[in-house]
Amino acid sequence: MRRPKPVCSPHPYLKRCCDLLLASLAVVACAPLMLCVYGLIRSCGFSQPIFTQKRVGLNGKIFTIFKFRTLRARPHQSSDFSPDHGSKSILSLLRCSGLDELPQLFNILRGDMSLVGPRPHTISDHILFASILPEYDDRLAAKPGLTGWAQIRGWRGPVTCQRHLAERVAHDLAYISKQHFFFDLAILVGTVLLPLTASTRRSGLLQTKDVT
Repeated sequence: MRRPKPVCSPHPYLKRCCDLLLASLAVVACAPLMLCVYGLIRSCGFSQPIFTQKRVGLNGKIFTIFKFRTLRARPHQSSDFSPDHGSKSILSLLRCSGLDELPQLFNILRGDMSLVGPRPHTISDHILFASILPEYDDRLAAKPGLTGWAQIRGWRGPVTCQRHLAERVAHDLAYISKQHFFFDLAILVGTVLLPLTASTRRSGLLQTKDVT
């Protein structure tokens, strides 16, 4: 992987302190919710509600991301059940609401991620997207985030077409070029309001894995 020239945050220590403080508060505040989601996923038939996956982070560093499991195993993986319609609806709601991303608060505490930044992609998707857009690798100049400028502007969820990819990368690079404490704060507020204001833009089809 080509490593881009680093574009440092103008306030790296302030950003890290805010990440630690807010992520810690969020873990405490969301602990009951995460336990409920964990139990709900168990009731849907998953014996291991926490899902881990390798993602590409800052400057191309590979890290393990944590998510709640809301998708059944792929054909080459073991799977001892097939979710019924009700379970599928519940799991779909968890994905659409973003609640499946809550375990990534622990990635933030570990230093793998930040609260705000470009969303991290799988290794295979990273290679695919970099082959489509030469500037794609420049996203690695910032630590990946739980949410980001692209996500609150509507370019969230699985990449479904080349336009979606181009817009996501453009927004990520715009964020990197003007990183600032108040910009991060605005994105966090926008994320909280996202269920009321945002709609995902999707057109065409680009086969990918889970890249949210």
